[in-house]
Amino acid sequence: MILASHYIIKDVLHTLRNADDDETVKICKKYTERYKEDSEFTGLCNMLVQYIDEHKGKKAKDEKKLAGIESKLEDLSRFRVQTAASSMGLWYSERRKNI
Repeated sequence: MILASHYIIKDVLHTLRNADDDETVKICKKYTERYKEDSEFTGLCNMLVQYIDEHKGKKAKDEKKLAGIESKLEDLSRFRVQTAASSMGLWYSERRKNI
C-alpha cells in the first residue's frame, strides 16, 4: 500500500490556501485517484471537496469547518514526516523484503 507523502499533503494545503476552489478540487481528485489505498488521506480530501461543493457560490462560508479540515491535514502531514523519519512507515515497504 502506497501512502501519500507529506509533500503531497503540503501541496494540497498550499493549493487550498493560495488557489481558487476549482483548482483545489482538481488537485484533491488527482491525488485521491493516485493514492486510493490511503484511506486517511482520501477521506480528508473527500471532506474538503464536499465542503467546497456545499459552499460553492455562497458568500458566507463555515470557516470553522474549513479550519478543522486544514488542521487535520497539517496533523497528518506531521505524522507522515515522523513515521518516515523513524523508518517505520517508509514508502514502498512491501518491496523491501529484508527490512
